[in-house]
Amino acid sequence: MITKELSEKAIEIWGLERQTNMCIEEVGEFLQAWNKIKRTAITNREYVEEMVDCYIMFSQMRHIYGDLFEEIYRDKCDRILRKVAKHGRTKES
Repeated sequence: MITKELSEKAIEIWGLERQTNMCIEEVGEFLQAWNKIKRTAITNREYVEEMVDCYIMFSQMRHIYGDLFEEIYRDKCDRILRKVAKHGRTKES
């Protein structure tokens, strides 16, 4: 698990800029994997490994940006919930 303490330790060791760059690098690798999985050039496992790498880095970024991240995350989740609820009502009509 990526805890706040682990995220802080990673920043302490490698620095914010390096960890942010690593996050961007992992996103790039995931995008490459996305294109490869569509043409079966990689396995599902390899694809999910890249997804997990992104998840780990995003978890670190979530801890780094703290309250601002949580505020925006809640707002966006609420927005999705409203859209899903609206879609559900429309479907039943």
